[in-house]
Amino acid sequence: MKKLIFSIALLCFGVAVLAQSPNLMSYQAIIRNASNQLIVNAPIGVRVSVLQGSATGTVVFRETYNPNPTTNSNGLLGLNIGSGLSIIGSFAQVNWSQGPYFVQVEADPNGGTNYTISSVSQLLSVPYALHAKTAEVPGLPGPQGPIGLTGPQGPQGPAGSNGAVGPQGPIGLTGPAGPQGPAGSNGAVGPQGPIGLTGPTGPQGVPGNDGAVGPQGPIGLTGPAGPQGPIGLTGPAGPQGAPGNDGAVGPQGPIGLTGPTGPQGVPGNDGAVGPQGPIGLTGPAGPQGVPGNDGAVGPQGPIGLTGPTGPQGAPGNDGAVGPQGPIGLTGPTGPQGVPGNDGAVGPQGPIGLTGPAGPQGSFPPGTQPGEMNYWNGTAWVSVPPGINGQVLTFCNGVPSWNGCFPSVTTTPISNITLNSAITGGNVVSPGISSVTARGVAYNTVTNPTTSNNTTSNGAGVGVFTTNLIGLTHSTTYYVRAYATNSVGTAYGNEVNFMTTEIPSFTCGASSVTDIDGNTYNTVQIGTQCWTQSNLKVTKYRNGDSIPTGLSNNQWDSTTSGAYAIYNSDPVYDALYGKLYNWYAVADSRGLCPTGWHVPSDGEWTTLTTFLGGEYVAGGAMKSTVTQPTPGGWYAPNSATNSSGFTGLPGGTWGPGGWHGNSPRNFGGWWSSSDAGSGYAWTRGLDYVFSYIYRGSSNRTYGFSVRCCRD
Repeated sequence: MKKLIFSIALLCFGVAVLAQSPNLMSYQAIIRNASNQLIVNAPIGVRVSVLQGSATGTVVFRETYNPNPTTNSNGLLGLNIGSGLSIIGSFAQVNWSQGPYFVQVEADPNGGTNYTISSVSQLLSVPYALHAKTAEVPGLPGPQGPIGLTGPQGPQGPAGSNGAVGPQGPIGLTGPAGPQGPAGSNGAVGPQGPIGLTGPTGPQGVPGNDGAVGPQGPIGLTGPAGPQGPIGLTGPAGPQGAPGNDGAVGPQGPIGLTGPTGPQGVPGNDGAVGPQGPIGLTGPAGPQGVPGNDGAVGPQGPIGLTGPTGPQGAPGNDGAVGPQGPIGLTGPTGPQGVPGNDGAVGPQGPIGLTGPAGPQGSFPPGTQPGEMNYWNGTAWVSVPPGINGQVLTFCNGVPSWNGCFPSVTTTPISNITLNSAITGGNVVSPGISSVTARGVAYNTVTNPTTSNNTTSNGAGVGVFTTNLIGLTHSTTYYVRAYATNSVGTAYGNEVNFMTTEIPSFTCGASSVTDIDGNTYNTVQIGTQCWTQSNLKVTKYRNGDSIPTGLSNNQWDSTTSGAYAIYNSDPVYDALYGKLYNWYAVADSRGLCPTGWHVPSDGEWTTLTTFLGGEYVAGGAMKSTVTQPTPGGWYAPNSATNSSGFTGLPGGTWGPGGWHGNSPRNFGGWWSSSDAGSGYAWTRGLDYVFSYIYRGSSNRTYGFSVRCCRD
């Protein structure tokens, strides 16, 4: 039977001795399950027994409850022993003087009768309050208060102070949760009303003293300027000649009186600014009007008489210039047209049909003695003069002072794939000297030359074959073989072909092949398609070899791509693939097959998030194979490989040699994301945990590589 995990607050109080004392005993307990968790707000199946003599003594009373008592939100269970359904004996008939007595409480957290948790507690002084009802000599009620003083049990008989049942209130002890109530204090927000006290800001009004500027009001005294009104008399300006009357403005002349300005030295008394009002007196400035006499200029008005200019329209008579027309008399020259009769020669026009010979007219004129021209089939080509003793050689019917170019033909294309094809050429003749270089030139436009993409296939005459790699699928390429001697480079006939289209691909069912011919199965994980094994390629996508065989010092110092194989053992290469430094991952020539790429740090995160996060994704990604099976992890290998990623423990390569112990206990993979300061983001798995590690490692380290489909 499980232990009853009770925090017991047992309150056993008899009621008053003198009358109406109920035969009940209060009982409280905190109910927890076997995991020490509170059982809250739940009906609990309870069976209570009173045992006489010992914790395993005779059952003198037993009862159950219907309905079941219920715990509160703090897991507290409260009940009255003696109030349930009696199974054995009667609580009222228990002879408490025949103790000691023990209370056994059994509980079923599920509310049934499968009592899986139990507790037995000895009843001390409090229960004898019930016995006090039958005591012959009532004791002193007061002594009962000190319940803790269990010793004086006998005197407790006066427990007749039944009223003490009230103490059952201690159930409230669970109330401590109540302190949370203080949150209610938020009501105090009401006092915010005092914000009104900010009214004192009013004192700022003191700046209002600036109001003293008010005295400036006297400016109104300028009203006397009214006399200036006579200016209105200027209305008669209609006669314009009258402008002389402007002289009336003269009254303004009194401005001179402003001379008293001198007293301005009193500025310190700025307050006196108010008197400035007298400015209105400046009205007398009118005397200045005297200049108005200039109005006499008015007589100039007669200029208006020039209006008669209107008659100027008469100039239209200038039309008489027409007589100049007689110049037309020179027309008689026209008779010269008579020669036009020669037009009859026109019938000779049909000769024009020979026009096609016109191109011959493009024969370039010579620029120096001895210069020659030859027709190459499409245009005239100039041959400069030679020097004494020099021999003019005809190469394929074309003259040349330098000798003959090589003669070369291009081999038809074969073995066309998504990104490769086979072609070649045949150097039929070396020309004037031996062939020092040969190969093919190819491009996506016609007439490729050695300035475009080329292959190098040795020297000399004869047939050669070459493999075009790193091509783009579904693309047309133009190819010409070339051969070079001391004269220059000659090209063979042009051929063209189209690379094949990418076949339909179903991740998980289709595989992918790298440039070395290694084939990788694929797996769909969420929205991503991954290769299911580590990369083994020795070349970049364009066919360039990736360096290997570096010493530890070379490996630690290189900033170029490189790869290594554990112990240089092909068995490890077959099991775990190769370990590449990050420079190979970041190389623009591409490490993964066409249509695939090394995943970024973000793409790794997408994968682990889909698998439930870093704490569990590792187990879903690791191969379940365990040592001693070749390629497996060391035990315990907490793996399910539920994702199908099939992560392998390929180890890592670090400074001075192996880092991460060896293959079998750790696997690490590069991302394509730079972490800065010479580091790049990685992911790692080990043989113990289901966790996948995200970290950053020095770019010179060697890690495995997985590819993700574009």
